[in-house]
Amino acid sequence: MASERNPESGAHRHDPSRGLSVRDVSLVFCDVVHFTEMTEALGDRSAHEVMTRYYRIVRGEVARCRGDELELRGDGFLLSFPDAESAVRCAIGIQRVLGDTRGPLLPIRVRMGVHSGRAIREGGSYFGRTVIAAARIAAAAQPDEILVSARVRAALRECHALHFGRSRELILKGFQRSHRVSCVLWSRRPPLSRWVARLGTTRGQGTRPAAARPVTAEVASAAGLRALGTHARHFLGRAAAAAQRAAPL
Repeated sequence: MASERNPESGAHRHDPSRGLSVRDVSLVFCDVVHFTEMTEALGDRSAHEVMTRYYRIVRGEVARCRGDELELRGDGFLLSFPDAESAVRCAIGIQRVLGDTRGPLLPIRVRMGVHSGRAIREGGSYFGRTVIAAARIAAAAQPDEILVSARVRAALRECHALHFGRSRELILKGFQRSHRVSCVLWSRRPPLSRWVARLGTTRGQGTRPAAARPVTAEVASAAGLRALGTHARHFLGRAAAAAQRAAPL
């Protein structure tokens, strides 16, 4: 007999005749822009080191937002979350950390798509149109852009801390009907917070390499503040807090 559970607690309908479950899920597809060109320019070894840093950043943000890594397809992650807000906040976190640490050691820009819906859960991954739509929406995004489906935006209409640009219609490959998507209006942290985050990835970690552990915005900022002098800490803490309050999520 089929059973239903609340979406916030992992809604699913089990079909014992097929051994499958259908769940409500929010998916994020994250794709590196110009991955092949970067690999060609850097060479295999250097490109592998860059991607290892990228993987750690993504996984750190996924853990912070209580998500799951479903698949890693070369340069693309498929991630799942229990709700749309967690999915979008994780996407913003990834973009911000990548933006704060971008440079010769991390010359990466990503495009992201977020979609919510019902999908078949089998083993450790999902199958169905919701998965395909998330990947297609990500493919339509520009570098550094996060696109969300109309369903995701509708689910977040009461979440006033998240902001979106104007909607537009897309024809996604393989789908008969157009899909309405919106761009998430995320921004890089103010200059002071970016400097603290960058400092946190290079100091206060002993002899371990800077990329030897997952780097999240919170970890980077905390480590950076510990590395500052005592006299500067109070002033910079107040300035960073004011800047964070003024910046949109």
